[in-house]
Amino acid sequence: MSVEIEKINSSKNKAVPHILCELWTLLLFKVVFDKFEAHATKIPGLIFVSGQVPIDSEGVVVPGGIQEHTAQCISNLGNVLDAAGSSWQKVVKVNIYLKDMDNFATMNEVYEKVTLAKF
Repeated sequence: MSVEIEKINSSKNKAVPHILCELWTLLLFKVVFDKFEAHATKIPGLIFVSGQVPIDSEGVVVPGGIQEHTAQCISNLGNVLDAAGSSWQKVVKVNIYLKDMDNFATMNEVYEKVTLAKF
């Protein structure tokens, strides 16, 4: 049985190396395949979205703190979902990684406000 695997990138998001990969792995991937990881991988019935960072469409980190960075990451995730033909209404699970857990309450406030507005 063959499963169709589709790599998806949003034209609204800057293509950057995946944030969880080692540098040498990225360089090897770039040299061998001449591309970086996709924003999402789609198989029939499922979409797996890669982690997003708080950069704008030009690849620049948005100014501000955790509130602005959370909002930008959510916007970037929405762009990827849209490019994959999906939406926030179909999201089952979101993993969020924080550098400083003291930012959790602020991040969660923005996350709830922004994502609940999309439902």
